[in-house]
Amino acid sequence: MSNLLSNIKICILRIYVFFIDMLPKYSSSQKYWNKNIVDSPKNGFSSLEKSLNHLNWRNTQYINSISLMNYQSFNKKVILEYGCGPGNDLINMNILSEPKKIFAYDVSTKAINLARKRTELHNLNINFILGDETQTKLPLKDNSIDIINSQGVLHHIENLKYVFKEFRRILNNKGYIQVMVYNKNSLWFHLHVAYEMKLKKKLWKNKSLENIFKKTTDGFRCPVAKCYTSLEFIGLCKENGFNCSLIGVSTSLFEMRRINLIWEALQNKNLNNESRNFLRKIEFASNGEPMFNKQVAGINSYYKLTLI
Repeated sequence: MSNLLSNIKICILRIYVFFIDMLPKYSSSQKYWNKNIVDSPKNGFSSLEKSLNHLNWRNTQYINSISLMNYQSFNKKVILEYGCGPGNDLINMNILSEPKKIFAYDVSTKAINLARKRTELHNLNINFILGDETQTKLPLKDNSIDIINSQGVLHHIENLKYVFKEFRRILNNKGYIQVMVYNKNSLWFHLHVAYEMKLKKKLWKNKSLENIFKKTTDGFRCPVAKCYTSLEFIGLCKENGFNCSLIGVSTSLFEMRRINLIWEALQNKNLNNESRNFLRKIEFASNGEPMFNKQVAGINSYYKLTLI
């Protein structure tokens, strides 16, 4: 009976995906993010308690993510939150530190409005900046920012060259950038995408793993969602004028729930060799997190960037 129900759910999902793929593509990432906000009520929060409850829930969805963000170091600093979304990390940094000043940038009008209303509930003074993805210059002075914080944003930008150029301009010489981008060496990529979605559920069978990955992270119609190995992202940063070091990696609870599929995936003859070799090397840390080559094999990878 459980297998029958599972097969019915997969069939429904295939039909849903078929019709979603028939819809016209978004003409720009900005238009997509003006319509789609990840992990937030559509109309925001009606009370401080509801905002904090949601924040607590979100902070537990990725193992050790809060400690990797190192918000305690934001005391008395001028911060740019690049891609503020509905304001989760604006609240996190104010709970865990006392920044001198915060600028919050986003290209989504919807996100800015949600974040503004939410931070008002928390009595926070935030300087919001509504951007445009065609805009090449931020309305900030040269060397004016101590820390640029960007969690889960840069992997949604097609061309990072202009972003890094602005980061170099506004960041002061002693400042740094901390970012989270999606990690290719993860169970999400090699188990959920390569096996569960492509082989087990038979979705997007003729698409590349990178293309399927884009559809599985922040909505089936998300225009851009990239993932990087640490070597790839560190190399990209160096090309654009930054020293870059990996702080750590966090596994999502979504991935943890799929760990039992590893053996099923390895048994499948059609699994690609790269993913097979990745999964066969998985070990487990004392807290249960998957490890690949002594590094956590989760979707969120955290980096610290400084000017070269």
